[in-house]
Amino acid sequence: MEHGISFYLLLGLSVVVILVLAGWSYYSIGNDQTNGFQMAVDTSIEENGGLTPDVMNKLETLSKEKYHGRFSVKSLSGNDVKPYGTPVNYELTNTIEFPFFNLPFHANTFPGSSVSFVRGS
Repeated sequence: MEHGISFYLLLGLSVVVILVLAGWSYYSIGNDQTNGFQMAVDTSIEENGGLTPDVMNKLETLSKEKYHGRFSVKSLSGNDVKPYGTPVNYELTNTIEFPFFNLPFHANTFPGSSVSFVRGS
């Protein structure tokens, strides 16, 4: 009888450990994808001269299609085209949900900066 109880306790503990590891992996992968999206933001700023409304729409579409809507970008330097060499500052927010547990969303905010490479318009 004692072996049966210990078996079920071990089984339950194993399931909890597996769920915690899976949730931690999901969280880690979500944070790791921040670098890829931040590179896309930087490239868009460099090519278009800033976070214009058109660029913001493209980044929102990229976030929805490739990253399941996890990322959002907020411009700290305005939404117009900047002259060549002007820095463009922004905040990148990564919102991560935990799939196995009924926990609130966890949002990480990362500062970012890039430079406009657009000459004259």
